[in-house]
Amino acid sequence: MTQWASGRSQGPPLRADIGSAAGAGGALPTHVGPMTMPPRSASRTPCNMSHVEARPLLELGSAAAVRGSVVAGAGPAVLSELAVRGDLAQGRLVPVEVEGVDLRRSLRAVWPAGRHLAGPPAELLAVAVHRARRTGHG
Repeated sequence: MTQWASGRSQGPPLRADIGSAAGAGGALPTHVGPMTMPPRSASRTPCNMSHVEARPLLELGSAAAVRGSVVAGAGPAVLSELAVRGDLAQGRLVPVEVEGVDLRRSLRAVWPAGRHLAGPPAELLAVAVHRARRTGHG
């Protein structure tokens, strides 16, 4: 079972778990899909890969706009845990559990060509790579 927007890490650090969050009432409409980002956005890709086939209620241009719409009660959405952690803790949003859908996505570390990573960025990358290799995801 995948708990969407749970605020708990469910995958290795090089994966981002995303999921659906409903307003504090917890009601999800059944006639339309969740609010989403535009069709080729990184946040929408896992939904497409998981074969979530429902007409989106809204397509908004940013995670902040999607989050705000969910908080306002417009409908459910698929969002990063990080985007909704505070809302979950405060009870403004509730997680929606779904069986059989894996919405994790791969992330990539990038930096300018020719630049050597040092300090905290290099340490973070080393930890992420080590953990991904240890869990078989790197």
